[in-house]
Amino acid sequence: MIKVMIADDERIIREGLSAAIDWERLGLRLVGTAGNGEEAMRLAEETKPDICLVDIMMPVINGLDFIEGLQRIRSDVQFVIITGYDEFEYAQKAIKLKIFDYLLKPIDESELEQVLVNAINKIQTRETTMRRITQMEDQLEKTLPETQKIFITDCLNGKCTQQDLAKFENIYGVSFAKEIGVVLIRLSDCIFLGNESERPELSAFFKQIKKWFTDEIARNHRVLLASQNELEGCIVIVAEIAPEDLVILCKELQNAAEEQLKYKTFVFCAGTDNGINTVDLALAEINKELTCGDDLHPLVRMAKKYIDDHYMESDLTLNIIADALNVSCGHLSRLFKKEMGISYSDYLESIRINKAMSLLRENNRKIYEIAELSGYASQHYFCSIFKKVMGISPSEYQRSYE
Repeated sequence: MIKVMIADDERIIREGLSAAIDWERLGLRLVGTAGNGEEAMRLAEETKPDICLVDIMMPVINGLDFIEGLQRIRSDVQFVIITGYDEFEYAQKAIKLKIFDYLLKPIDESELEQVLVNAINKIQTRETTMRRITQMEDQLEKTLPETQKIFITDCLNGKCTQQDLAKFENIYGVSFAKEIGVVLIRLSDCIFLGNESERPELSAFFKQIKKWFTDEIARNHRVLLASQNELEGCIVIVAEIAPEDLVILCKELQNAAEEQLKYKTFVFCAGTDNGINTVDLALAEINKELTCGDDLHPLVRMAKKYIDDHYMESDLTLNIIADALNVSCGHLSRLFKKEMGISYSDYLESIRINKAMSLLRENNRKIYEIAELSGYASQHYFCSIFKKVMGISPSEYQRSYE
């Protein structure tokens, strides 16, 4: 039932109003009366009325101040002012407080009943509207996961603009972080490291590795999409995480996956700090890295990536790379030369020299610093190799860009 309370400092008015209305017939329940604004506030907090009949001129706290105070707690109460003071200043403040109606003493019972009926209709209309909104929200919540998956897939494919994003967030009441990370796991690059007799069925492994990465990322970050495509041989995960944090996390997950799942898994990641609708740029960055030598044997591609990631380590050797990939050094050496057309050492040298050239062009570092950053433990050895390859010394090369 809809609850009503009366606040008036005149006892005869309170009792008269209580007896004048057939509350039950109207679907109402009178929950109490109060003789001043302070009592009215206590009663309202205790009974939570839907309609309040309030006299303006009450002691302790006047009616308008009571209304203003209760509105701070509950915005859905319908207030009907009852007063003998037909003065504009009161009506003006009542309008500002969005009073439902305003009646003058002496009260006409039929007029009061009509005001109550109007208040009931407004409450019921609001409740119906709220039920519909709740139903719509429930429906949206049920469809959101699949709809979000489609939306983010469209974003990955470059089909969403800033306007599309704003519309999606407005309709579904969600918001996405500015920093978004993308993880791509190339399933064709995964190599089983355990006993072949214990090797899991490939499809089961795909699901296992997807769950592993998704669950681990979701520990501290909101995962927006986790998609598996066996035909294309990849898993894509999109999460709200800073790109630099994603790189560190994926490195940890790669190592843990190798230890626990017995698969060597190569993971590629990139990100954007400009919103989910620009996530296609992150995926394009990953694809660019992937398509470089994409026709290579998976082992060679992984060895190449390992060198690209670790060239700055002066003690990097083919043995270290072979151990990381769980293959023999001789097999990797022969396969690398066959696929790349150059030896492992020549490829490593080219990576280091290109890095050194880039640093020298910046012209803001010492030669020994550049040698160290390029993977050379000795400045003398670096200068010797650089001159052999480029025909000039590092210092001469650096001065040419001054």
